[in-house]
This record gives sequence, C-alpha cells and structure tokens, in this order.
Amino acid sequence: MRRLRSAGPTLSLLGGLLLLAPVAAPAAEQRPAPTRLETQAIDDVLVALQHRDCKLAAARLNEGMARKYAGIYLMAGTMYEQGLCLKPDWDRAARMYLMAHEAGHDAGAQRLVAGYAAPGRDPAAALWWASKHWPQNLLPECASAKSLVDQPEAFVEALRAWPAGRLRACVYVLGVTAALAGEVEYPSKGVQFSLDGELQMSFKPAAGTIEWTPLKLEMRQMTGAMNGDAVRDRDSRWVKDSFRSYLDEVAAGVLKRYPRPEGIDPAWRVEQVYAFQLQQE
Repeated sequence: MRRLRSAGPTLSLLGGLLLLAPVAAPAAEQRPAPTRLETQAIDDVLVALQHRDCKLAAARLNEGMARKYAGIYLMAGTMYEQGLCLKPDWDRAARMYLMAHEAGHDAGAQRLVAGYAAPGRDPAAALWWASKHWPQNLLPECASAKSLVDQPEAFVEALRAWPAGRLRACVYVLGVTAALAGEVEYPSKGVQFSLDGELQMSFKPAAGTIEWTPLKLEMRQMTGAMNGDAVRDRDSRWVKDSFRSYLDEVAAGVLKRYPRPEGIDPAWRVEQVYAFQLQQE
C-alpha cells in the first residue's frame, strides 16, 4: 500500500494530559453516487475475500485505489482494521478512512470515530472527529467543545475543563453509535422476501443496552419464481421479526467490543430511526 499522511489531528491522553497537534484534515464535499465501475471494483474485492484469495483481493484493491475510488479506500481501511487479507494495522486503516472521507464518502469520518473510540486507541481523537464531521450525533453534554474544533488550543482547554469521566462516557456513546451505524446492512431476510422496514433504536449508555422498536414493515411485490413455502414463510412471525433479530445480533456484537465505563448519567439516551428500503431497479 502507498504511504499516506496522518488522519486528522493527532490527539492522545498521556498521564491525564491531553495533547493535540494542530493539523486538520479538510472537509469532504458530498460525492455523487458511486459509478457502475466503482461498484464493480468493490464487488470484485468482496468476491476475492469470499473465496479467501488474498492475492487477488490485494490486486483488485490496488486497482481500485489507483482509480481513487472512495468505496475502495473505505474497504481498504476495513481490511486493515479487521486483518482481512492484510496485517492488522490501525494507523494504516485510519489513513484509508481519511482518504475515503476526503474523496467524499460519508462513512469515512464515521469509521474514524468508531475506530478511535475503540479500547486502547485515542478517545480524544474520536471526539474531535465527531465534533468536526458528525456533530448531529453528539449528546448535549458532549458537544460543549464542538465550536472549537478549528481552534486546537481552545479545544484542548475545553476538554481539560470537563468533569472527570465525561470524555470516557462521551466516547463510549460515540463508539457504539458509530460502529453500529457502520456495521448494519440490509437484513438478508428483508432482501429475500422483499421487505421494507423502519425500526427505532434506543440506546441507554448507563445500562449498556440497545432496544429496537418496529415502526413500519412493508411487504413489496415479490418477483421471480416463488413456491408455496416461500409465500407462507413471508407471512410468518419469524420473517416479520427478522429485522429486529438481525439488529439485536449486530448491537450485541458492538456492545461487547466497547467496554462501558462507570459513572454514566442514567438520564442519557440516544434514539435513532433505522430505515430499510429496497431500491427499485
């Protein structure tokens, strides 16, 4: 992989002292929908990974990076972070996520928030990225420094003045919500049975629990050959509950990866609506 520059400001907690190097990444512009060629490039890497052909996956990855595909940068970051055909390396993953962000991919900054919030990394950097590029997901108690992200020294001083434990609590919430948003995909049963759905997520950080409330389930017209079993299954409770079952499973995995700190205000709540809608060809 090519050598890339550091991902945004370098923040760290050393002996309780917050240090920040005043280097800010430029904001990304909204990018258009990925082209057919970019989508195909991503699919090519996924197929190689599914066949455990790491040599081919790396080759396809390099081809996509040479064409500066934002989705390929994001995939490269995921492969480095998770150790998929590449040696696990968070610093390289962060550089790839930064490149995806600068190329206009909405998930680039989100992955940086989730990644820096992971245990043993850089909680202050997670808060900086959230304050700069994901401010709508900050709880009010965690947003007091967001107006200072372009003033490094003032940003540092604001965080130093926070009550003990607030940074850990805020970053825990950000890590869980960012990781969850990044990992949720369209439930396979929804695709199989042509279902659209909306569910409300309710996260109680102090308890470390995530609950899902179904808001809407819509059955679209199924296409292609269908047998009687498929039609009956579509109306069954287990299919109708498949969205919530899938989201429960993803949420459990995310909560397991982010240890819950003590002392979180029990009044804190995060509520978001997850909408799933199949695109018509």
